[in-house]
Amino acid sequence: MTPSEIHYIAFRKPPLGKRGYDEDDVDDLLERLERFFRDPAGASMTADDVRKAQFRKPPIGKRGYDTGDVDDFLDQVVNEWPQVKTDQSFPGSHRSAS
Repeated sequence: MTPSEIHYIAFRKPPLGKRGYDEDDVDDLLERLERFFRDPAGASMTADDVRKAQFRKPPIGKRGYDTGDVDDFLDQVVNEWPQVKTDQSFPGSHRSAS
């Protein structure tokens, strides 16, 4: 995983009528991840922080990011984390914070 891959990741919108994850919440986590992958010694972050991340639903009228896309990408990040076993992933269903 490179900082550029994190920086340039693009997520689809969820299907019409569905609300995904709040874009600002996801973007905030991605910015922290990018900083960490650029300079692990200078940014305090753990794979557990990624596993436990929760995102609000976007405001009414907004669709946000597709939950499956975000969860799949974050699984990939955790699986490539230094000294993290590849079988440590998280179910996407626990990520939504109301």
